[in-house]
Amino acid sequence: MLIEQISGIQGLLEKELKNLALFLEDFPFEHKDSLILCKRFNSNDSVAFHDIFDPIYKLYEQYVSNYGIEKFLKIFKNNCPNQFFILNRNSKIDFNELVNRSILVDAANYFYTVDSFISLPVKEYKTVSRLGLSLDKYNLVQIDNKFDLASQGIVYRKKELLFYHPFLRRYFTSNFTKITRCIADLSCLKNATLRLAIDPLRMNHKESMLGELIELDYWRGPKFNLSKLSDRNFIGCIIYKRLNNGNDLSWPVDRIEVVVKNQSENEKSVTIQEINPSDEILASDNRYMISKDFMNYSKKYRLSKFTHFIWDKRMGCFVHLDIAVIAYKKDDFKKRFDVEFPDKAIVSNVDKIKLVRVDGAITLDIVQGLIGDFFRYNELIYEFFEGE
Repeated sequence: MLIEQISGIQGLLEKELKNLALFLEDFPFEHKDSLILCKRFNSNDSVAFHDIFDPIYKLYEQYVSNYGIEKFLKIFKNNCPNQFFILNRNSKIDFNELVNRSILVDAANYFYTVDSFISLPVKEYKTVSRLGLSLDKYNLVQIDNKFDLASQGIVYRKKELLFYHPFLRRYFTSNFTKITRCIADLSCLKNATLRLAIDPLRMNHKESMLGELIELDYWRGPKFNLSKLSDRNFIGCIIYKRLNNGNDLSWPVDRIEVVVKNQSENEKSVTIQEINPSDEILASDNRYMISKDFMNYSKKYRLSKFTHFIWDKRMGCFVHLDIAVIAYKKDDFKKRFDVEFPDKAIVSNVDKIKLVRVDGAITLDIVQGLIGDFFRYNELIYEFFEGE
């Protein structure tokens, strides 16, 4: 939390921030003239809002004032680079805006942490209970014409705003990247079924959906070589390890572990798991001086990206693709980092959360787009796909 960095009062605000996050769930809000304006507020809602918000505001106002507005603004900008506004230290209105935005950021970040989505029981899926959505055994929703897939959200029945699972976000916590456009392309495939993990906690009204965001980076890789998948002799376990090439500035990666096997006479199965450096390596290796901060998304868990896809030689196309994250306890992840292709009895995961699954005839461009953006900043993926 922003306020935690200057006050250490996380425990004091825990209940209040949770209540505020829950309350604001049902009301799209925006900033105007340094105030939080919530749409669809009636008089009773307004009283309930201020009963929760005003005591929190007084605490934040006190700590921001005591700490010094310039120092706190520096903390705010470092932790919230997407929150753009001009601060004039001589203006009371701008000070109010800083406090307002700090509270909203902390409420969202505290309540919707990565830890909130690990091993979450289905009975706590608010989006499912409120809208009556059906889940399969992997807790995925089958996408049909009731869902309109946009870049920063999913409109359901033309009025409710749902969100893609937060583990599809950049660094698991930020905005969605172009992966959502890849997912939208999947929904247009004929003779294929698309299933998605929906954010189980957050929903809103469609009017509050963000538009297309401008990505300030781009990347590409070599084309995928299909001959490798059609060759039955291409099987086994493969390691691709990152060299000291400067890419660690964007996302720390140690290696990818690839398992290729023949699933049947005509089908070949491929799994790829991304292995990030352990906390001990992050702390001791100067290469990770900057990028190690990206690993601070959870105090309890380490998430590892995973994909599985099947190539059908007879059909000449992919027939299955899924992406997921595997959650390990932080203490156990060091064991996982130290062991390549571990036996489950040696290193076990806490949870495996599927995010996207598609079954049917799938084109190469779709596979490359989805897997490529999911493993964003990991050039090792393309080194495997490159072939000879």
